[in-house]
Amino acid sequence: MKRKWCFLVLLVVMLASCQEGKQSNSSEITVYSPYPKGLIQPVLKEFEQQENVKVNIRHGSTQVLLSELHRTSKKERGDVFIGGVLSEVIENTDDFVPYRSPDKDKFRDVAIQSNIVTSFMLMPAVIVVNTDVQGDIVIRGYKDLLQHDLKNKVAYPNPHTTTTGYQHMRAIFSMSNDVQDVYRFDNRAIQLSKSSQVIKEVSEGKYYAGLSYEQDARTAIKKGYPLKIIYPAEGTMLNIDGIALVNTEDPHPKREALMRYLTSYKVQQRLAKEFGVKPIRKDVDETETEETKQLSDIPIIPKSTLPKMSHKIFLENIE
Repeated sequence: MKRKWCFLVLLVVMLASCQEGKQSNSSEITVYSPYPKGLIQPVLKEFEQQENVKVNIRHGSTQVLLSELHRTSKKERGDVFIGGVLSEVIENTDDFVPYRSPDKDKFRDVAIQSNIVTSFMLMPAVIVVNTDVQGDIVIRGYKDLLQHDLKNKVAYPNPHTTTTGYQHMRAIFSMSNDVQDVYRFDNRAIQLSKSSQVIKEVSEGKYYAGLSYEQDARTAIKKGYPLKIIYPAEGTMLNIDGIALVNTEDPHPKREALMRYLTSYKVQQRLAKEFGVKPIRKDVDETETEETKQLSDIPIIPKSTLPKMSHKIFLENIE
């Protein structure tokens, strides 16, 4: 009898422990994001306080995170992917589930038309120039980066692992719809593994110019680095960064609340005012800054002139 009671007590303790572990896991939302911590953490911190939930961030470049996600079992996956040009680079759509934002009618006309990717913010792909080392070299666009004086002095991120690099290569390709333009650029520039490396090494003067994106360049300028943002005269790629719900075995009950939060008026306004981000919502005004241009003043590449091939095929073509 005593042995039976001991067994029952042990069983109750084990069940309680399992339940406690389950509650512990359900109190944490895991998100994937390529954004710098200085941009994404303050926004998610407010959500944590608002919803009384912990948000765990897995950082990395967009394409690396997507590959890791695809290789991860549904049981071990996180909940939400935040950032990156997801509509252009997701190759395994089964890794995500459909979601429709209640704010969709408030989005700008350029918003993504997708049942799995929700538009989040607009991010122009730009050339960043170190004005301390630039001297008399004129840089207005991609073609100017081919000048003899700039050989091996221009950096760009790996297009196979970063959406920044990938989108810039698509922009260069679109100049004359010729892959040779990409080859010519590649032969005269230096490829780095991460987008953050480009902005860091151009800021330090190791390279005269680099291919980056507006928000990262603006942040570096705000820190005091001698940089200038150039919107390529041949056409500027407008990245439409997205968010998406991950196909996971045990979805967090508050993950859709996080999706709604990210596209809410309050968050979009904060992103615009505090970080200079171009909001996806048309009822939120862009913030005017000395470093950046308004969307209406940027020579955006028309979607009709962009390469009509999948992410995978395009990368194979520029090998």
